[in-house]
Formats: sequence, C-alpha cells, structure tokens
Amino acid sequence: MALPASIENERNRFLLSKVDSASFKEILKWPKGSKDDFAQIGQIILEFGQIDTQLRSIVELIYRFDKGQIPVKWHSKIAKMTIGDTEDALRTSSWISDKNAEAVEIMRECRRMRNMMAHFMMRRFPDEDALVFITKSDEDARRAFGSLPAPGQILTGVVDASELPRKLKQVAALAAWITDIAIDVGDHYFSRRCG
Repeated sequence: MALPASIENERNRFLLSKVDSASFKEILKWPKGSKDDFAQIGQIILEFGQIDTQLRSIVELIYRFDKGQIPVKWHSKIAKMTIGDTEDALRTSSWISDKNAEAVEIMRECRRMRNMMAHFMMRRFPDEDALVFITKSDEDARRAFGSLPAPGQILTGVVDASELPRKLKQVAALAAWITDIAIDVGDHYFSRRCG
C-alpha cells in the first residue's frame, strides 16, 4: 500500500511533536473525530472506489478492443494488475494526453492519502483542529522508510482538518474526470463495434 510522502513544514512538525510527547495510551483517549471528519473521509474513500472501478474498466475495454495500446508486459495480467499498473497502462494509451497525464499523477498522490485514511486508526487532537492517523504495520513501514520499525514503534501521519474539504473537492473532480473518460472510451469502442 502506497502511503503519502511526509510533508515537512512548521505546522506538521508541531503536530508530530505533540504526538511524540503523548503516550500511546493518551492518544487512544483522544476523540475519534467529528461527524464532519468521518463524512469527508468516507466520501474521499468512496470517490476512490469509483475512480478505481472506472480505471480498471477503461483499461479492460482498451485491452479488449485495441490491445496495441496496452504495453505487452501487461497482456497476460489485465485481470491481476495493481491499481498502480492500471494507472501506468492508461497513461500509455492515446486516451490520456500529456496534460491529462498530470491528472493521473495527482490521482496517484491522492490515493496515497486515501490509503492512510482508509487503513489507519484516526484520532483528533484534543486541542488542535487536526487529525493523527496511526498504524502498526511493519510492511507499510518497510515500504515507506526502507527498513522495519523498532519493536513497539508505530507509524503516524498528521493532517490539518481544514485540508479535508480541499482534498475532497480534488478527489471528486478526479472522479468526475475519470468517469467522463470511461464514458468516452465505452462510447467509442461500443459504437464502433455495434454501429
């Protein structure tokens, strides 16, 4: 699972220092989040369900009707492709212009945030308008940092709550964009076949 890159700024360092100074027992007693936090995070996660379904559908259609647009290395793996491979395959097709390739990269970065939101435990700072996401996954730590964590070490990420509406707007726009492409791809191949 790809995780978001660490963003080093004064605010995040301040929030992480608050996490580091609290015991895990104390953090577990922090609020789980507001209804707005859960609603926005839930919508981000569900929007990505739509994005991933559309991505896979697009690549399968292109493979079925125009196999030459999909790199040969994926021809025997279409049904088993990771979502990252699916994004890469779509980027190589004529359906994605250079300008749209940027959107695929933004999608990839947003998915990293979505992964953290969907798979980590969440707590709200008791005295800050911010969230901390926590997990205990040696494999995620190895992927993120290149080595296994020390025994008892946890992974944390912090997000200002004010960032959630902006991220949701960005993800919803990506979902609308990929849906438009899915419709165009479907119309193109099915009208050509049936028309």
